[in-house]
Amino acid sequence: CPRVDFLQIVFPSGSWFVEKDILLKGNLFIEPNTVLKFAENVSMIVKGKIKAIGTNDKKIIFDSAGESWNGLYVYNALDTSSLSNVIFKNTIGLNEGILQLTGGVVFYQSPVEMKNITFANSKGEDALNIINSKYMIENVNFFNASSDAFDSDYSSGTIVNTNLRI
Repeated sequence: CPRVDFLQIVFPSGSWFVEKDILLKGNLFIEPNTVLKFAENVSMIVKGKIKAIGTNDKKIIFDSAGESWNGLYVYNALDTSSLSNVIFKNTIGLNEGILQLTGGVVFYQSPVEMKNITFANSKGEDALNIINSKYMIENVNFFNASSDAFDSDYSSGTIVNTNLRI
């Protein structure tokens, strides 16, 4: 079970089933060798930064317990999010109330650095959508995206060694 500390949540190493939306006003930290399996129509929303730093042999995996999950939305982060050795699978996008996000992983007004990331089987309009943010993307792979793999709106950044395989 995740620990909740002063405006942050920490997912320790292990496998976790997420059956309800996670809404966090603070920072999210995910330890290496963590697998998060999300129930259908469940999302993770973070108003803050995310730090998910896996290793080559201890990756961090975001996946669905069924066919798909709504995905990750990070917004209004003051500090840069860092993700490394992370796999995102089977996202579809978030459609709840006034929040209509077509991307499976969305960073809005939130700087982000990504290295050694895989996006697989995205069923949404975008596997990764970065909006009004600065980014650094290195060694990122997109596999089997049903629409756009990457969408950058009103953003600027650097993309190094990225592969798109449909």
